Amino acid sequence: MTVFIATLKVMVEAATAEAADAAITQLLDGEPVLDSSIESVDQAADELVDAITNETYCEGDFTQSWVVFSPSTEEQFGLGYYSTTYGWVTRDLATRFDPFKCHTESGMPEDVVLLSDKLQ
Repeated sequence: MTVFIATLKVMVEAATAEAADAAITQLLDGEPVLDSSIESVDQAADELVDAITNETYCEGDFTQSWVVFSPSTEEQFGLGYYSTTYGWVTRDLATRFDPFKCHTESGMPEDVVLLSDKLQ
C-alpha cells in the first residue's frame, strides 16, 4: 500500500467559520481519505469577495499573493505598498499576503486595499 499526504486549499462559501469547517469536513469524509486535519479557516478579504460578486474572479485567485496598497500614500510619498519590515515601500519590496481579511492593521490609511500580485 502507498499512502500520500496532500496539502489542500479550498475556498468555501458559508455563513460562519464553523459552517465552512463542517462543509470541508464533509468533503473530506470517507474513502479514500484515511485522515484529515483542517489547519485554519480564515475569512476572505473584501476585495476577493467583490471579485466573485462582480464576476471578475479568475480561477486560482485565492491562491495568489496579494499586496496591501494605499492610493493616498502612493500619491503623497510615491510609496504606496506596505511592508511588514520597512513600512511604506515600492511594489517590489511589499510583503506578499494570502487574501485574508486580517492583513490590514489599525492606523493604516482609510483607502487601504488588497491587490492581487499576479503578473500583468
